Amino acid sequence: MPRQEIRQITPRQLDVLRQIARFEARQCCSATIGELAEELSVSRPTAFEHIGALRKKGLVKKSQGKARSLKLTPRANRLLDLDRQITAQVQLDAADPIAANAQPGAADPIATASAAATNPPPAGDPAVAAGPIAAAMNPPAVPLVGRVAAGQPIQAIENRQDLSLGTMFGRPDDLFALEVAGDSMIDEGIFTGDFVICQKTASAENGQLVVAIVEDENATLKRFYKQPDCIKLQAANQAYEPIYTKHCRIEAVVLGLLRRL
Repeated sequence: MPRQEIRQITPRQLDVLRQIARFEARQCCSATIGELAEELSVSRPTAFEHIGALRKKGLVKKSQGKARSLKLTPRANRLLDLDRQITAQVQLDAADPIAANAQPGAADPIATASAAATNPPPAGDPAVAAGPIAAAMNPPAVPLVGRVAAGQPIQAIENRQDLSLGTMFGRPDDLFALEVAGDSMIDEGIFTGDFVICQKTASAENGQLVVAIVEDENATLKRFYKQPDCIKLQAANQAYEPIYTKHCRIEAVVLGLLRRL
């Protein structure tokens, strides 16, 4: 799928597309806004906002005055096909990790999903790539066999355990990854091509690193600060001014970082 077809879609918006498709497959008819809100466990106004954002991105269409006219566009169906392919590959690799790793040219599911969903940043502001990445968040655990000194040498003692994203960061169901695109957080050691491990949430504490949707359009990675009359999103690069906005939605807080050396 061309990159331009999946730009600027958030993990929550992908969930909305999935629910629309599931409802139609199950009920053989389109969901109303009220039914979609119930499926998503959100209010009707929130569901309406999600649909409005997806319509602007050409992923859903709806006829005025008709209760059951909510339809996925061909672009949305292609995106969901890609999401299902990635999910199936992740499940296959999890079932037989040795065979998956032995295949020549076998792709890393997290890298594959992130590359497929890469969201080039809007001019002047870095963004985070979003898309069908959540399915790739429960790969086989990596053996954790001990510690290695980065200062004075220490005694090598093997203490084999399993290390996974779930053991490090919490419930895999709440986790997803995003690929960073842009340089606004370089002073905190976060660079283009890094993967941030995120926990889904709709709220954040002052100073937390968050994935935020600004003006219902662009996803950005910034430090969150609540001001008396607005939200401040602070970059970690002097070349970028803080973003002040009254229209900011928190999608996730960042728990960790992955990088290939």
